[in-house]
Amino acid sequence: MAREKAYCLDTLITVGRRLSSDPYLTQREILEILHDHTIDLLSPRNIVIALYDRAADAPIYAMIYRDGVKLADLRTYGVLALREYLPTPELANTIDVLMLWSLREHQPLILPRRESWRSWNPEIEPIFPSWACAPLMVGTKVLGAIAVFHLTDDLSFTNDDLRYLQAMADYAAIALDNKEVNAQLKSIFEIGRELSSNIQLDEDEILVLIREQLQPLMPTDNMYIALYDEDKKHLRFGSVYRDGVKLEGWTPASGGMSRSWWIITHGEPLLHHTREAGEKWYAETESHNQTPVIFSSYLGAPMTASGRTIGVIALYHPEQEYVFNDSDLDILVPLARYAGIALYNAQLYREARGDLLAAKKLATLGTAMGAIQHRIRNSLTFIAPQVTSLRKRVDLSNPDISQILDDIEQNVTFTQHLIARLNQLANEGEPEAVCLETTLEHVLEDARLRFKGTDLQLAFEPGIPDIRGSEAQLTEIFMNLIENACRAVRQMPQPTVKVEGKFDPAESVIHIRFIDNGTGIDPQVQERLFFKPVSSGAQHGVSSGLGLWLSKLILDSMGGDIAVEETHPQCGTTLRVTLPVLPVLEA
Repeated sequence: MAREKAYCLDTLITVGRRLSSDPYLTQREILEILHDHTIDLLSPRNIVIALYDRAADAPIYAMIYRDGVKLADLRTYGVLALREYLPTPELANTIDVLMLWSLREHQPLILPRRESWRSWNPEIEPIFPSWACAPLMVGTKVLGAIAVFHLTDDLSFTNDDLRYLQAMADYAAIALDNKEVNAQLKSIFEIGRELSSNIQLDEDEILVLIREQLQPLMPTDNMYIALYDEDKKHLRFGSVYRDGVKLEGWTPASGGMSRSWWIITHGEPLLHHTREAGEKWYAETESHNQTPVIFSSYLGAPMTASGRTIGVIALYHPEQEYVFNDSDLDILVPLARYAGIALYNAQLYREARGDLLAAKKLATLGTAMGAIQHRIRNSLTFIAPQVTSLRKRVDLSNPDISQILDDIEQNVTFTQHLIARLNQLANEGEPEAVCLETTLEHVLEDARLRFKGTDLQLAFEPGIPDIRGSEAQLTEIFMNLIENACRAVRQMPQPTVKVEGKFDPAESVIHIRFIDNGTGIDPQVQERLFFKPVSSGAQHGVSSGLGLWLSKLILDSMGGDIAVEETHPQCGTTLRVTLPVLPVLEA
């Protein structure tokens, strides 16, 4: 059908204006604008709009318009969704094949008559005559596709129609991508906050957390995290997944480490969209390598901390091209930086704790804390100016972006508080009068900021006396126990942690119970829980066990004790801390 070009151009301008003027459009609203103007401009009898799930390599059919009637708004994978709304399974299968071709090849496709099908792909039977499809693309990133087709008439669509359809698809893709980028930006800073707030986790737990945080943002079925020992010039693969399965003790084949070593030595990310790009990189960079391992898609970024590269996070696909794009690179680079800082700071924290426990003296912590303060301060020095710079460059009227920047500043404040907490522990000073209820209130207040959604309760009976001791040491004990309990209940429907305090005048002791509604502690772990660093496992979420061992040492030095009073898979765990009531010296 002939159309005046002026009208077509006006329509395209209208589409662009509608999609770019409102940053709060939902995904459905964006697709509806694309759908409505496609009808206005091309007058098609049939429309299919799909989003692309790169991880599953499958379209998610979002909208179907058949014989001039809008049938449904769908959110269903694959060809089965089409079969419900199209006359025959053969028609659904054919449309699915055509859509997947444009999504995978990143190209528009027009088949104006039945003869065109045979020249395009002689293996596909042309069961309808006219088809035009435009991918929704931003750069090399494919977000979906829109297709128009006619079941009976040849030459229903022309090359001009395809150009108009592609122009509208481009506008829609930009709007969808902007929405996705804003969500990803928020996710990146939430990930950074989660990683940096878990300094007490051991290495394996941090590696698991990195993958968990990365999964919603990009495909992680094939990935690895390699850790670099600069002193030994050794690269160790701490976490490796292939087709979604974790591989234990895996090392790469000959020729499979070149990319990782390049990222380590150059401190730069690496992205190969296609197998050809990987082959070209090896030819230019690793020409001496006779047995290169080449993937169809590869994305890797360095983990850095304190000016050093300490490892690599890499994702790949052995067969599918264009799995990763420039937007994925923009996500992985800052995430890898957060991961590097988390691993490095956790290592420093463990080393400081190790020095403390080996000597069985809290006084040794002072020197170690100096090193930790220096390293973490470097991280904070990097983060804080970025917030100021971002506030000048982004749209602060967007509440999501404003909240993200506020979250970063809160995270910096939290880390500074953590340094102060450990510094207080190292400089305990002389025993003093300590109000246990007040100390626990402060600890719970901090825990509520970190473990949102967990019901944290404090119930102290009246008249509990003060004790003589180090408030910093008691804060460390209480923080360890409350953090462990919060991690133990985070998967529960109603996560609850309760702290109870009672005074036993007959024994002149105070009992403080830490009660959670988690899944209990393994009996084999329970009997040795406090006598050397040992994890109580995922059941109780206690990470490496250093905190419990340290708590036991501190309590022993104060004449107190800690014990498992009760634990059960169905009822949770109760830990009891006992503290002696000694006379409080008058000043």
